[in-house]
Amino acid sequence: MSTDMTEAEVKLQDEKLRAEVAKLIAEVSKLTAETSKVTAETFQAMTEARHVDEKLSAETSKAKAEASHVDEMLSAQLAKVVAETAKLNSENRWYLLVVGSGATLAIVAIVKLFL
Repeated sequence: MSTDMTEAEVKLQDEKLRAEVAKLIAEVSKLTAETSKVTAETFQAMTEARHVDEKLSAETSKAKAEASHVDEMLSAQLAKVVAETAKLNSENRWYLLVVGSGATLAIVAIVKLFL
């Protein structure tokens, strides 16, 4: 056998190589398309995540403002209750004195009436 290839064998080898190159080019094209698709999906997901983050930030700010308003309202109501409690405690101190004085006067009046 000779080591030299015939012209037909060279053409056959050339066709095989061209077919292999075409197959590889098709595979690269397919992978490039898939990469573009994944890149687009990633960009869309990042955009959606950014919108969700912005929405959550806005809702968080709104909730903080509402919580602050509720806190202020509760503080005002607590101050009002403390003031009313102080007033009632002050009135209770005098209540026993007034009732005791009235009872004493009633007893003195009854005693004076019958004596």
